[in-house]
Amino acid sequence: MRALSNPAAMDANREANADRDKLVGPLVHELRNSVAPIVNALHLLRRRFKADSSFPGELRLIERQVYEIIETLDSIAEAQHLAQGEVAAEYQRLELASVLRAAMNDKLPVIDRRAQHLHLRSPHNPIWIHADQKRLSRAVGGVIDAAARQAGEGGDIWIDIVAKGNEVEINVRDKVEDATPPESASRSEATNQAPTLGLVIARTLVELHGGSITVHSSTDGEDSEFAIRLPRAAQPRRSGASANDPVMQAESVLEHAWPVTNRRVLLVDDNEAVRTSFAAVLRDLGHEVRLAADGAEALQLAEQWRPEFVVLDIHMPKINGYDLARTLRSRFPSGAMQLVMMSGTTLDPATVLGAKSAGFDYCVDKLSAVVSLEELLRGASRAP
Repeated sequence: MRALSNPAAMDANREANADRDKLVGPLVHELRNSVAPIVNALHLLRRRFKADSSFPGELRLIERQVYEIIETLDSIAEAQHLAQGEVAAEYQRLELASVLRAAMNDKLPVIDRRAQHLHLRSPHNPIWIHADQKRLSRAVGGVIDAAARQAGEGGDIWIDIVAKGNEVEINVRDKVEDATPPESASRSEATNQAPTLGLVIARTLVELHGGSITVHSSTDGEDSEFAIRLPRAAQPRRSGASANDPVMQAESVLEHAWPVTNRRVLLVDDNEAVRTSFAAVLRDLGHEVRLAADGAEALQLAEQWRPEFVVLDIHMPKINGYDLARTLRSRFPSGAMQLVMMSGTTLDPATVLGAKSAGFDYCVDKLSAVVSLEELLRGASRAP
């Protein structure tokens, strides 16, 4: 039976799709805000159980699933940007190992919760590529997620950089072995391996860089090696790296051990659950915290209490985060008061640029803000 062409119905369908697309962003934002207090509560519980290493298995399950939800939400947001052509890539010459370290650090919270370990092995000399660091880091992160699921609880994940003429290959596997796949392995496109949404997005982002992702699967299907191929960029004349640098045989990514320092922190968010859960974690870390539910209240507290850090949500009643940041920055220099934007959406270059122009010193994702703030508050210098 032949479908009849109906211009009115086609227009209505296009409008319905457009309305649906407009809902995706706000829906992801609301869901991330709802998940943030759960993340904070789990972080607090982890700290309290850490002394006797008795974090219950039930909480481990909840924690793992919450982070699966976060990864799915971020993948949905990225897929929406890609579908609408909203990926504003900023290509520049980058040293590949540095990009990989950034991606690995982003994945540390999830890796740690699986008791896994990440290792990076790179050649003697630095390898350069033309890439958008944020997008390529996200692509590598999607591949690391896929390898982490393959590795299982307590496993090791190895990332090798292999130069191949005008290309470079990033091999991600859960076993220490030669970069060349065994003869018994089969090579196939990642999308033919029942991929996760994150892996599909990774392939799209890598293709934007002129590269590809493939999977080497063993005949029994138990082992997989993920390979990202990218074109190489020319070596810069002055890279700051020596040709005699030793090979990094097994570089583990470790969290920094910052000195503990008490801070005065003003936390501003109109969501009570987000506000109180963040405050509980920061107080448990030893910081003095005061709370504000809107921009007007925050401005009054900031002028009276003079906090060292003001952590701001953006979408708030009375005075939004950007306007509040501009007002505070006009009255207090960065040396006296540090402003931190806490975003309920994933951070993109345009958002970060807007935050900097409004006077923010730092930008953190609300769902990873606990770890980011812990390092920031411990590592920053005291105001003179």
